[in-house]
Amino acid sequence: TGIINRFYLFPMQNKPFMLDLGGYVDFSYSKRYHVKTVENGKDTKHKYRDGSKFNPIQAGLYGAITKGSYSFYAKYRLTNLFNPDAIPMELPRLSMGVQIALD
Repeated sequence: TGIINRFYLFPMQNKPFMLDLGGYVDFSYSKRYHVKTVENGKDTKHKYRDGSKFNPIQAGLYGAITKGSYSFYAKYRLTNLFNPDAIPMELPRLSMGVQIALD
């Protein structure tokens, strides 16, 4: 669930620049997680059944700049992904990328 506001920059052009700004909240109701990783060159699977390793609520900020079919976006997570009492390491909070719309 999220609230995102879109601003049109130079709206008189055929394909204007669009700026998206907003926030999001995710809630995971499942207590079971399956994590697949590669450790020391070997595929490993970890199964968590009690939900103690992950935080069920995630919140963050979202922004994107779009021109035509191409979009550059960035997401910043404000909450911890893992429970700091169970797992001391945390994934990077910032993720950025490029989206291409195939119409």
